[in-house]
Amino acid sequence: MHRKKNIRLNKFDTFVVGSLPRPVWIQQLIEEKKYGGKDLNLINTQLDNAIPMAIEMQTAAGVTYISDGEWRRESYVKVFAESVDGFTLDLTENSTPNAFSLPYPAVTSKIKKVKSIALDEVKFLKSITNKKITVAIPSPYTVGRRMWLAEHSKEAYPDRKLFIEDCIPILKQE
Repeated sequence: MHRKKNIRLNKFDTFVVGSLPRPVWIQQLIEEKKYGGKDLNLINTQLDNAIPMAIEMQTAAGVTYISDGEWRRESYVKVFAESVDGFTLDLTENSTPNAFSLPYPAVTSKIKKVKSIALDEVKFLKSITNKKITVAIPSPYTVGRRMWLAEHSKEAYPDRKLFIEDCIPILKQE
């Protein structure tokens, strides 16, 4: 007796929430990018060459909306501080219970966008796949929760709410 297989798997759209697991060598590239261990153009080329693997993993799993796996980013939230002036890097520890410890930037002066947060990721994905794509950016609340600490931030923003309010137009523009 042979059963017909239902080969139509996507009854609804799917996407990955969070970053894909990163091979150690991707983690090392991200660290070298952050601390200047290698030529930045070489690192970006190596990451460009790695992203198709992240796409293939998602495609093989039947994911509808494809991302770059967030393989270019040290952190989902830190990408904001990398594109916006007003932060001092690695001032705080992650305060999320049961999470691994990762130092985070803290806002230390009024913020101002200096470059796009995710546009390069979008352009690159569109250049290498014809699938539906997604690129994540953090919410103003998440940025405010992680990157405003009274001991570092009060001079620039007397309270967290004021900082979050300044994050909103930057993220809306993106």
